[in-house]
Amino acid sequence: MFLLSKGEVTASVFDEIALLNSGVELVSSALVMLSHGSLLETLVLLRTALETGCASLLIHRDEQEREKYYSAGGEPFRSQRAIGEAKREIACVGKLYGILSDVSVHVDKRVHGSRIVAIEDDGTTRISIGPYDSSLSVKDEAALLHLLLLMTFILERLLELVTVEERGSVLRFEHREYQCISCSHSSIERLYSEFLDMCSNAA
Repeated sequence: MFLLSKGEVTASVFDEIALLNSGVELVSSALVMLSHGSLLETLVLLRTALETGCASLLIHRDEQEREKYYSAGGEPFRSQRAIGEAKREIACVGKLYGILSDVSVHVDKRVHGSRIVAIEDDGTTRISIGPYDSSLSVKDEAALLHLLLLMTFILERLLELVTVEERGSVLRFEHREYQCISCSHSSIERLYSEFLDMCSNAA
């Protein structure tokens, strides 16, 4: 999606670009896992991609957090801070991270259950994908492919926040212009809402 050489970015944002590229590679790996029908691995990789992309924004804006991220000792870097920073710009990031955490990390007894279910704060079911232990339905695969698209848009928006100045559909950076897809906040929120609807329909 975006690969910039060191000559095209300043030293101050090269680390952030490297993290975002790692996020893209994780999404690509998730697509490979999905093609093999490996649901849990797909979800874990997508959660890690979201953490990685959000970390790029936080270390860009907070020098102390940058030091924590690269420090071998001292106070640890916490992904929750990165998610919190990103959701100030992209509202659905916090909820999406919660869903991915629930269905890929905090699975407990659901690992061998019939479906994976995440519950909203009000007790309503908002996502249902699964099962882990058999082939995915066409609707499940469609929902997960939509999630991959959503993750791509989020990473693209994080790139914009870290590196560029937006002027309509043209992005300016280091005296260069880049034509890009629309990754507006409304586009991302629409994709997130569609993803939830697709998961509900797959249940």
